[in-house]
Amino acid sequence: MKLLVSAGGTGGGIYPALAVVATLRTIEPDAFLHFVGSQDGLENDLIHAAQVRFNRYDRVQAGPLHGVSPLRAASSLLKLMVGTLQALQLFARQRPDAVFLTGGWVGLPVALAAQVYRVPVAIFVPDIEPGLTLKVLGRFARLITATTADTQAFFPNKPVLETGYPLRPELMRATREEGQAAFALDPELPTLLVFGGSRGARSINQAVWPAWGTCWRKTRCRWCMFRASWIGKRCRPGTPACRPICRCATTSTPTCTTWAPPWLRRTWCCAALGRPPWASYRIFTYRPSWCPIRMPGAIRRSMQSG
Repeated sequence: MKLLVSAGGTGGGIYPALAVVATLRTIEPDAFLHFVGSQDGLENDLIHAAQVRFNRYDRVQAGPLHGVSPLRAASSLLKLMVGTLQALQLFARQRPDAVFLTGGWVGLPVALAAQVYRVPVAIFVPDIEPGLTLKVLGRFARLITATTADTQAFFPNKPVLETGYPLRPELMRATREEGQAAFALDPELPTLLVFGGSRGARSINQAVWPAWGTCWRKTRCRWCMFRASWIGKRCRPGTPACRPICRCATTSTPTCTTWAPPWLRRTWCCAALGRPPWASYRIFTYRPSWCPIRMPGAIRRSMQSG
């Protein structure tokens, strides 16, 4: 079997694809797995760092059309046209039996090429409400799978198969001791993991950073902030009791999620069965409407409770 997989944009689309492919490898060890990403997307780093073996890896041109300036949208449209030609060439050479897409604009050239060659397309929708890309890709899909059946409302003319959220095996294997050792953490000190996703969350970082000085004096907590465009400039040496750890989330996520009893993150991180099965600890959900003034007290109460 030849399966072409394409995902991009953020980890929310890339990680489910990796989880599905990892499971497929155990079921069909001889399957030919072909990944197609964008030229400069996050998927390039994640795929090369993943513990999943692909038989072939290619890149095509792609770019966002929604939520960008008119100039960038025009540039992206040109990239998508070039990317479609590149995808057609890949399909002509590889002749995949099926295509699996999980989001990202890179999936559009792939889906168009699949239509030309009449290759069946399956998509996975990780969120309840699909983004614009997945809504477009749903028009080409023969099979739509989703974390929850509530997604059916956004695809009224096609059946949606509820599958739950696929989790990568390494998330289940990681232990707290490994996580503490990897980050040189003192197990006696409370630790708060601040995690906004694969690309970080600017709103979370902007709200949490002012709370840092207030919280460590009363809770002696350590902060671990992951991947953001601006946070690196603010990573400065802290006190022995409270030291921020700024780390790229692309390769650290499985390790870091095991050692932080309280965890501050966005609501979508609990997509799997209400919350991830490995999250037996307290989860403190951030909402953008909460202003930085309220954040310190809320975090302290979360860490002191239970």
